[in-house]
Amino acid sequence: MRKLIWIVLSFVSLAGNVRANGVQGKSRIEQGRWLVRIAGCNDCHTPNYSQLEGNVPEKDWLVGSEVGFKGPWGTSYATNLRLTVEQYTEAAFVSYLRQKRYLPPMPGFIFKHLTNEEIASVHAYIKQLGVAGKRTPRNLPPSQKPKGPYIYFVPQVDSK
Repeated sequence: MRKLIWIVLSFVSLAGNVRANGVQGKSRIEQGRWLVRIAGCNDCHTPNYSQLEGNVPEKDWLVGSEVGFKGPWGTSYATNLRLTVEQYTEAAFVSYLRQKRYLPPMPGFIFKHLTNEEIASVHAYIKQLGVAGKRTPRNLPPSQKPKGPYIYFVPQVDSK
């Protein structure tokens, strides 16, 4: 049992060091870029990012996706963050992310673990990328069927 406790404490300590080393001594924009990468923002908000194993030019990052995620909540879309940040000051962006109600698969709970300064650095990073792309489709209620491609985001069990 003591060994398990030491292992857990070691991982907790390591996690704190990874975070500190990831942003320590970097500019706000570099901090924001680092946070975007480790938080997995590109996985959904950058088309083909996962399929291309992250080999997408940075100029094409965070423009959203027209592929929806359909489930009991309706259909949700990864928004174009390059357009979203243009609507908000840093302070308003921090407030927006903290108060927004997120639909799956967006892991909105991650913002509880970031400081206001870290969220502001994400804003600074995305803003410096500049406006690009177009608006993504609006989220749909469960009663509406998406017109474009979507991923059925509900666990399935084979009956075999």
